[in-house]
Amino acid sequence: MLTIRNGALLDAGCGPGFAAEFFAARGFAVTGVEPAPSAAREARARGITVIEGDLASDALPPGPFDVVIALEVLEHLADPITALAALMRRARPGGEIVVSLPNEWHLLRRLALLLGAEPLGGAEDPHLRHFGLRSARRLFAAAGAAVRAERAVGIIPPWCRAADAAGSALARLAPRLFGLSFLFLVLKEER
Repeated sequence: MLTIRNGALLDAGCGPGFAAEFFAARGFAVTGVEPAPSAAREARARGITVIEGDLASDALPPGPFDVVIALEVLEHLADPITALAALMRRARPGGEIVVSLPNEWHLLRRLALLLGAEPLGGAEDPHLRHFGLRSARRLFAAAGAAVRAERAVGIIPPWCRAADAAGSALARLAPRLFGLSFLFLVLKEER
């Protein structure tokens, strides 16, 4: 999904640093932002530069960054629109912003809810916002972000190789039903 192959990357809500470590190993100069001190410590142990703080606060480094990522983060925030707008300001003109959001309404989750599963998001790390494809698109529009590409990630885990191809095909055909999460690419306009 990314066309930019190196440069400065901001990992917003980097957690324990798994994605940051992946991008650092591929040549990006990664800076993470993480509000949870224990997760920030774990990311630092992976060699990632991490700033502890809230995404909607002044904790975000000024940038500019070539790439800004927020993977499975905005659903945890009370005001994802403000946070997304702040992240967009950190990208350089022509920079790329990649956001992933969970599809709270995929088929397996719907079945689990019908069978009495707990509310969406879990008790230890609750989702304050619940996104499907339409509400995700509304989020981007409200933040003034133009989505350049979007992709559904299938509900079948990649380690189920035989079924993974079928799951990916189903996610392309019916993303609202068979997409576990959605990836969005937003390009910051040149000015």
